Amino acid sequence: MPIAGIQYFVNIKQENTPFPLDNLFADGRNVYLEIGFGRGEFLESLASTFPNSGYLGVEKSLTSVRKLLNRISTAGIENVRVMLADASFLIRRVFKNRSLAGIYMNFPCPWPKQKHAKHRLSKELFINGVSCVLTEGGFFQVITDSQELLEEIASSLSESGCFSEAEIERNPASSIGTKYEKKWKAQQRDIFKLVVSKTRSPEDCETLRGDEMPHAKIPSSRFSPSTLQEATKLPVSFQDFTIVYKSIYCCEEMNEYLVDTVTNENGFEQRFFIKLVKGPQELLIKLFSSGLPFRTEAVKASVMELATRIKDSARNDIR
Repeated sequence: MPIAGIQYFVNIKQENTPFPLDNLFADGRNVYLEIGFGRGEFLESLASTFPNSGYLGVEKSLTSVRKLLNRISTAGIENVRVMLADASFLIRRVFKNRSLAGIYMNFPCPWPKQKHAKHRLSKELFINGVSCVLTEGGFFQVITDSQELLEEIASSLSESGCFSEAEIERNPASSIGTKYEKKWKAQQRDIFKLVVSKTRSPEDCETLRGDEMPHAKIPSSRFSPSTLQEATKLPVSFQDFTIVYKSIYCCEEMNEYLVDTVTNENGFEQRFFIKLVKGPQELLIKLFSSGLPFRTEAVKASVMELATRIKDSARNDIR
């Protein structure tokens, strides 16, 4: 059964990087992003109020994505596009620089516990990404019930030197009434609104390159199921990321193996398979074509590291 509104869904993993957001709409209109749209009330209201602007919603929840697609399809709204992904990562590494006219972030999770602080969307990496993808004069607006998170965001924005002085309003008027806004108002919590505009771009704006898929080849004589087991026993830790090889699935009749792999880079986690195909002379190690991850440094390293470990395990067996 077709999914309502599927024509508005953009599979970002199938697009080239850096991704130019002006490609979302044929007429090159200004594009505005909402990070984590939840049930989609805010995005629907904006898009219907300003039909000549383009809106992009990015969510990590498949349920939320399906609900928004259904919502805009039912309402006949044509100026919204939807992505299923981690918005923070897209901002930092995937979207083309200077391609967003504005970014909205409504009631992000404050991650109040200190051990979860790395997940807060107030850190230098995220703020740097925001300053890269916004056009000159583009705005960043945050609404939250957490004064601590608001102060952290305001501090990071100020330290970046790329934004105007933050305008902060306590209990701003709102006519949309999103789920969390209604909830916090019912509990008589204070709500804060922060708005800044971009004044300059930072020096270090780096997006992913559209490189070929990483792969490695080693002599088939170096490989056996036991060397693969040994090679995937321990996680790999680098300065900026970690790699964990979790499980191995094999089809011995076809000499093919899949290694379930997880990478984590500055809090951005990806799970995917590395495929091994054993030929008469060479063992090919590459990313499995189904559910391809973004080709980040950790993903590329996971393929090369596995090849190195298999070769090292084979040397140890010979000794």
